[in-house]
Amino acid sequence: MLIRHAPIAAALALGCALTPALAAQEDDAPPAAAVHLGSQRLLLNGYGVGFRFFFKVYTIGLYLQEPSSDPQRILQARGPRRLAISMLREVSGEEFAQAIESLPPAGATSHNPGVQVELQQLCQAIARLPDGLNKGSLLTVDWLPGTGTVIELNHRRLGRPSADIALFNAVLNLWLGERP
Repeated sequence: MLIRHAPIAAALALGCALTPALAAQEDDAPPAAAVHLGSQRLLLNGYGVGFRFFFKVYTIGLYLQEPSSDPQRILQARGPRRLAISMLREVSGEEFAQAIESLPPAGATSHNPGVQVELQQLCQAIARLPDGLNKGSLLTVDWLPGTGTVIELNHRRLGRPSADIALFNAVLNLWLGERP
């Protein structure tokens, strides 16, 4: 596990559960310093590199309107947010989904069965991807006030938006906080 930028304060647990494709070339360049989400400009709050054994599997970046190193403040922020996962190796959709499902319930999901169902539906959608997550694939999880949690793979939506911010926070909690 490697944290490249301290403010995210996240351990990247998912990387420990993925099987890498040995032939993939690695390119863990830092994510973009800023992105536009809707009409808002979000700044890179921090990023990390997820590993499986000593193989780099993905980079993950957290984008916020106002940088913060406080997980509770990040989870309670009202504006748009983005979690961007860029694959450095090929991983089957089934492997990626199983890695998420094998993690203990994250904060919001343990108290909200509806969010647990939505997280399971997300995992099922990822598991059904015929080509999986290829090197260079970009998986984004966005919170857009007024729209909800929007999850896309390479700019194509995976399912319909969830109106509840709890889904965004549940996914974010997989990497952020005291026990990611």
